[in-house]
Amino acid sequence: MRRILSLCLMCLIFLVGFPSLSEARIKVLPIIKANGMAGKSYFEESEGSLRGNISLDFMPVLKINPTLSLFPYYSGSYQGSRGAVELQGGGKLQQKRQDHLLSLKVIKKVEDYKLKARAGYELELLRETKDETWGEGLFDYERTYGLVEVERIFRDRYHPADLVLGLGGYRLEFPNYDPIATGTEEWKELSEPGHLDYQANEVSLDGDIVLAPNLLLKGLFFYTHKDYLHQRAVNSEGMFSSQKREDDDYQIKLGTRYTLRQFKTRLGLNYIFRLTRSTQNHFDIAKLQYLPNFYDSHENRFSPTLTFYLPHRLILSSTFEYRDKRYKDRLIQDEKGNYLDEELYSKTYLYGLSLSYPLPKGFCLRLEGDFKRVRSNMDYEAFYNYNYETKYYGLGVSYEY
Repeated sequence: MRRILSLCLMCLIFLVGFPSLSEARIKVLPIIKANGMAGKSYFEESEGSLRGNISLDFMPVLKINPTLSLFPYYSGSYQGSRGAVELQGGGKLQQKRQDHLLSLKVIKKVEDYKLKARAGYELELLRETKDETWGEGLFDYERTYGLVEVERIFRDRYHPADLVLGLGGYRLEFPNYDPIATGTEEWKELSEPGHLDYQANEVSLDGDIVLAPNLLLKGLFFYTHKDYLHQRAVNSEGMFSSQKREDDDYQIKLGTRYTLRQFKTRLGLNYIFRLTRSTQNHFDIAKLQYLPNFYDSHENRFSPTLTFYLPHRLILSSTFEYRDKRYKDRLIQDEKGNYLDEELYSKTYLYGLSLSYPLPKGFCLRLEGDFKRVRSNMDYEAFYNYNYETKYYGLGVSYEY
């Protein structure tokens, strides 16, 4: 991880170049995006109070010269409405959430190539209960990352395209995590402090091509290798081995976007396949049950989108996403925690609808709502929720400059 961050820092210095800065005529182009929503959320039959969600993205683009640009970036968000986050294959209710990201990106143009380097820091804070203090959440995390990319631009007159090769890494740490407080001390592999912390290296290949003026195709391959800093692998006797946990994650994403100009409609379709393989197993201390390959899984995601450009400048957007995640050898449990001879699966259905109306001077009025349903064959929900529904609707204003 340190090598990745050092490489990104060297690339930042190389791409900026001290001579070019001394001769530069710097132009600043600020980009601002802000969003504020007030709405209600529901978790199962429990109704939440009226709360607000806000977000801000600020990026003052610094054009050093025609071939060199700097992109300092801040992104912050606060989610006051309740929701569920996925942890260890199940859901966990969170009351409030905030996220902050600081990064610096450099882009150097060299003929038909773009050389890019980026480094940043992210902080996410979660509150599971109303009386919990910010900064003391069990699942708060910090992430530092670095990334270098090479983009090749193909300037074909009829089918322009680009291809991006990326190499990066990051380190993720949960400073407040306590297995006893979360109720997972019966999971042997999760019974030690700091077991969630890991560092990762990534390789990606991303590309898109315009097949027609109204048709775009996109593709992405993503590989991540994770080395856990403190989590040791568990053997069949419920003992820790000397080997630390390692995960390999593979993702393939395919997408298309098609515009029907005569109907003022845009169609989108995305498909994602994800495969995870881990060296970690599972040992249930309470049941004395050993499950190998506990974290191995594969997942399919399918998500169509539909956007209508209506009269009076109204924009109606509809989204749907279906996820099917299946674990290789993780057995399900009944309501009392007894293990059954069937592997765990989870199916997620997401529906979203939004209506926006542009206002003067970059403002936009938005009305949106979403519904999420998660269904699984797991009945034991002492630690995590495997079967639940969430709903949200809100009204707000966005701004872009």
